[in-house]
Amino acid sequence: MDEPGATFDQPAESDPRVGATLGPYRIFECIGDGGMGQVYRAEHIQLQRPAAIKFLMPRFTVDQEAVSRFLEEARTVNRVRHPNLIDIHDYFVEHDRALVAYVMELLTGRLLRDAMGAETLGLARILPIARQMASALQAVHAIGIVHRDLKP
Repeated sequence: MDEPGATFDQPAESDPRVGATLGPYRIFECIGDGGMGQVYRAEHIQLQRPAAIKFLMPRFTVDQEAVSRFLEEARTVNRVRHPNLIDIHDYFVEHDRALVAYVMELLTGRLLRDAMGAETLGLARILPIARQMASALQAVHAIGIVHRDLKP
């Protein structure tokens, strides 16, 4: 679904998304990437609400199946509505600019892999984390989805 008024103004920087705007969102920095996309820290300009924006890699935006799967991921997360899953607020599709993205809540904290590298995590610390992950996976599985990309 195309969103009217979605803009993607690109300043001349090493990463053209940093400092750019996408609709009402200002993009600040890349905070993660994977095989299919990149995630950026952003903020809704008028509401001053922190956000994260996940962009589908441009090479996949011409593949209608990849675009459909990406947007279905956003719809699925919002169907589950679980405290251990992020909320997705918005999405943008602009085929002429090879831009497909969705906007989600920005989580703060430390990555599990960083915590594991900084300290030895005992059973008392690991069990609550594992329970939260299992609870989220159970909620996803309850609607017939198998998650194939778990990250710490």
